[in-house]
Amino acid sequence: MKNFDLKKLIIRPIELADLDEVKKVTQITWLDTYPNKEYGIEQKDIEEMFRARDTREDLEQRKERIKTLPNKRDFLVAEYEGSVIGFSRIHRLENEYKLSTIYILPEFHRLGIGKRLYEELVAPLDKKIPISVLVASYNKNAIEFYKHLGFAPEPSSEELSFSLPNGKVIPEIKMIKNYE
Repeated sequence: MKNFDLKKLIIRPIELADLDEVKKVTQITWLDTYPNKEYGIEQKDIEEMFRARDTREDLEQRKERIKTLPNKRDFLVAEYEGSVIGFSRIHRLENEYKLSTIYILPEFHRLGIGKRLYEELVAPLDKKIPISVLVASYNKNAIEFYKHLGFAPEPSSEELSFSLPNGKVIPEIKMIKNYE
């Protein structure tokens, strides 16, 4: 993105009013990232998944999840010039934190936004507890991004996968960051 000014980037907790933009970021990011010829995953497969999820019930569930977040800092958005251009979400489990997403619109990749989201998301967390993230095994950009943040692939995670509604499977690896 030309003329991007990181100083204008605002990282803040999600609000209900952000849901449509977060959905848009998710769809654009998935369409840019997950189609893969080797695994037979096409753009139409991703589009079908989002169509299946585009229900009033799904919207109400997303609203309820936002309203009932135990910690508002566990779901952050990156806002630039009045628009949501990315977001991140973490789940606090008993023995680990699960980083479920860092999605940034493709035109804003490699500008430091993902790193800023990650740093602000994990800043208040207990550094004695590891953080895990699942990454598509063919998403080399994300794997390198997480390695740069100190994550390492967990050797026993090769059989993980995310199933699309049509039965096609996105293979995943689990990456872990231990602070100690």
